[in-house]
Amino acid sequence: MTARYKRRDATAAIDRLAALTAAGMTTSDALAAAARTGGGAGRLARALGAAVRRGRPLSSAAARLVPPFTEPEAALLGAGERGGALGAAIALLARRMHSDRASARALGSALAYPSFLVTFSFAALAFISIAVLPAFADLYRSEGRELPARTATMLGLGDALVSWGPTAVTVFLFGAALALLTVRRSRRARLALDRLRLALPVIGSLELEGEKARMSATVAALLEAGCEAEQALLLASTTLGNRVLRRRAGRAFRRLVRGDRLSTAWRRAGIDPGGEETDLLRVAEAAGDYRAAFERMATLSALAHEETLSRLTRAAEPTAVALMAAVVGYGVLALYEPVLGSATVAAGGF
Repeated sequence: MTARYKRRDATAAIDRLAALTAAGMTTSDALAAAARTGGGAGRLARALGAAVRRGRPLSSAAARLVPPFTEPEAALLGAGERGGALGAAIALLARRMHSDRASARALGSALAYPSFLVTFSFAALAFISIAVLPAFADLYRSEGRELPARTATMLGLGDALVSWGPTAVTVFLFGAALALLTVRRSRRARLALDRLRLALPVIGSLELEGEKARMSATVAALLEAGCEAEQALLLASTTLGNRVLRRRAGRAFRRLVRGDRLSTAWRRAGIDPGGEETDLLRVAEAAGDYRAAFERMATLSALAHEETLSRLTRAAEPTAVALMAAVVGYGVLALYEPVLGSATVAAGGF
């Protein structure tokens, strides 16, 4: 039975491997040293080291452990191996895993409270519509009075939840499971999902800038190791997680091979909608220093990714509070109107 490792084990193991290879150790010696540490990280390093000693490349060994590694992360190691920059690829992978973890934590902590507010709001609305309002409705109907519009809407919502709620939940769970299975097994479905993620207003910017930052950093590392621009771009494109962007990078590579300038290939492939990176590449073409340009591009994309993430986290809480106020306010009004009417009915008023 294959051992199961956690994501934090993979991050810790790559951290140790990056530190040891940066100190001058070979990859196999670094794996052996990392394997002597305790915990899940040590066991994972031991598994990677055993595969490498059997003649398997480190990238292939990592690919057999997906999860806790991802396919683009294993591809990053493979790009380093084929480009003669494995040490740089390991260091890049360590930074990439930490960046992904920090982004996930920031997003999770920022969305946890707003998610609670939204869930609480709709739960309160459902409770009012199912458990509270029917009593007032019966009193109104016994007196032949017409229910207020908001109250009638809330009662209809409650009846729908009672009648169709379990069925709707079952259908939703079945549909989600079917969609997940389809995405896992269908290349077209995965491509469509990646295209959708890029098209979303804020999520698309996060996806685009994060992927471009990682690819540009990989290209810069490969160029520093002595790769030609064509080879560096081709190898770096395999490390992209978004398949739409991977195809665009492939188009840029093919244009470059056909004789286009890198700046022209980059722009025409649709990787740089704003044109800022294309300008940097034109300067690099004049100066003959692509590595510096890609390092700058990686920095700019990383800063744009962080700024977009910051805007998203800042907007999440006030948006959730406003939604909660609207939902709960509607429920209170729907409850308030029949309460006053019931008091009037009880007092014999008209």
